[in-house]
Amino acid sequence: MKRFIVLFFLMTLSLVIYACGPEDVGEDLAPTFSHLIVDGRDPVVDGAQETYTVDKGDEVVVEVFIDNPTAAPINSVTINGQTYRTNRFEEGTTAQRIVLHLRMPVPGEIAYEVQSFLHSDNVTVSVTENNLFNVFVRKTVPTASLTNLTSTTDSLSMEIRIFDEDQVVLDNRTEILLYQGETLIDSQTLQRAALNAVTFDGLMSDQTYQIIVLTDYDLDDGEGVVEGHTLLERDDLTTRTKDTPTASVHFNAIHQTSVDFSVQVTDNFEVIDWESFVVNILLDGAVVHTMDDLTPTTLSNIFVDGLLNNNTYTVELRANYDLNDGEGLREDVLLFTGSFNTPPAEAPSMNASLLTITQSTMVIDLIDGHEIDGISLNNVRIKLYHIASDTLLRTIPVQESQSTIEIIDLMANNDYLVEIYADFDLGDGQGEQSRSVFNDTYRTLSNAKPSATIG
Repeated sequence: MKRFIVLFFLMTLSLVIYACGPEDVGEDLAPTFSHLIVDGRDPVVDGAQETYTVDKGDEVVVEVFIDNPTAAPINSVTINGQTYRTNRFEEGTTAQRIVLHLRMPVPGEIAYEVQSFLHSDNVTVSVTENNLFNVFVRKTVPTASLTNLTSTTDSLSMEIRIFDEDQVVLDNRTEILLYQGETLIDSQTLQRAALNAVTFDGLMSDQTYQIIVLTDYDLDDGEGVVEGHTLLERDDLTTRTKDTPTASVHFNAIHQTSVDFSVQVTDNFEVIDWESFVVNILLDGAVVHTMDDLTPTTLSNIFVDGLLNNNTYTVELRANYDLNDGEGLREDVLLFTGSFNTPPAEAPSMNASLLTITQSTMVIDLIDGHEIDGISLNNVRIKLYHIASDTLLRTIPVQESQSTIEIIDLMANNDYLVEIYADFDLGDGQGEQSRSVFNDTYRTLSNAKPSATIG
């Protein structure tokens, strides 16, 4: 019974196939076009054709769906006359779904039509319904670049290139703005689609500035003019720092009462106010000499006299200057400080000699008088010492008019020390001091021994 049923089924199937014919079966199983999906949605919405808006250079994903009962391989798809073969099929492609990526290189509205596809039996299937989609390709938004940036202490220079490949920038509607913080410093109009050389002058040194490049453009996309679009923005443009002026002193010659020196000033950016430039000579912190009429051409061999010997002096160089960095005028700035020592003056030494000596007297000649090497001797006096007893015998004042001194009442055949003292000022700021200016030892003559003659 079971074998009979199987035999009956096979006979029935044979009759059906014979009745239909081989041609009818092939046509029913042949691949046919189904529909399109573009960028994930149907190109027809409520019976109206949808327009896809993309940027120039973007890709549109086109999915061609095919009714393909036998899963026959699809060899190509033709859109707008261009044939896309299997090497252009993207990931996700199957026998029923062909995925293509169409790049949009040209701005404007483009109508696309899927015209046909070719399957593995080398049969081209034409497509005539539900095969259209429209794409609007926007023009490219302009951009800008900054190159060749250079700076000085008071300027910024750069090149700004405007990239406007689709000529959407409006004439004379592009400008570069220079800011410092919230303050607009300057602005310039730029030419579109060109290399613009830009320089901002009159700036402050050691300052950070910002630039913004703005433009107005129209992409012809129905949205109208876009105003004040930022093409470029930089907030790190810095002017160079002006060097702080410096100075130094070279001492050409230092004497007991004078000094000769030269000043070297380094002022690369000419920021010094020379009317304020001053050289001070100080002693113990107090200014004792000032020169305030110097210029850059009168800094060599500066001579100062009237100094005290054996003292340490300080040289100060001061001036006002403005670095133009927003900090204003810097006043009375110390550019240099250094010191020098005047040599000490030697204490005077009197030149005196013994004119005569007897058993009880001696006469001293004061050869130098009361002035030695320009040093006045005051309160000149002679101290007489008896050497044997180490005793100061007397002090003898010497008048300014005296050039010789006679010492009397001496003992014969004795040694005496003659020491001359004087008060004098060495010009070192210490005032008058009392010192010995001469000393020497003399022996009085001996008395003759008595003798008698017997006649």
